[in-house]
Amino acid sequence: MSSIWFQRTSDGPYEAVALEGGTDLAAVAGAAVRGLRLATSSAGRFALLAPGANKVQVNGQPVIGGIRVLGHRDELTLGDGHIVYFSDETLAVVGRFASTDGQAPPRCPVCRRDVVHGQWIVTCPRCGRVYHQAVDNTDPAAKACWTYREVCLCGHPTGLTEDAVWRPDKELSHA
Repeated sequence: MSSIWFQRTSDGPYEAVALEGGTDLAAVAGAAVRGLRLATSSAGRFALLAPGANKVQVNGQPVIGGIRVLGHRDELTLGDGHIVYFSDETLAVVGRFASTDGQAPPRCPVCRRDVVHGQWIVTCPRCGRVYHQAVDNTDPAAKACWTYREVCLCGHPTGLTEDAVWRPDKELSHA
């Protein structure tokens, strides 16, 4: 699920707030801005709605026309100088593949083999590609295709942790 990362105090840790359509940014980050909202499309993309009175920038650029579709790791500088970060990283979940009658099985992009009914898989939360993912060592034919690389072909992290792989404090510490 997409989230906004922010600091409650200038030297405090970054915290994430999960987003839903129509989220009021002032309520999320405690910023002194009114009218900034996030809207979501049917495809799950988020757009920043910023009426003309709000001086907000995305990655150092003004929001022209009052709307901007957000991308993973976008930096939002709000009217009061408060900086928050947008992330569309969604945690991947391992599950069993259930085939549909009459439909061709998906092909794993790593091993290039068909995914068959009952196999353990991960569906990329961003692009929907289906990968094999072994969960234990009892099946010698099972493959760990999802975790084979650091990112999916679309760029989504392929970690299987309960925490977000990308965090703004990790990125800022490498700058």
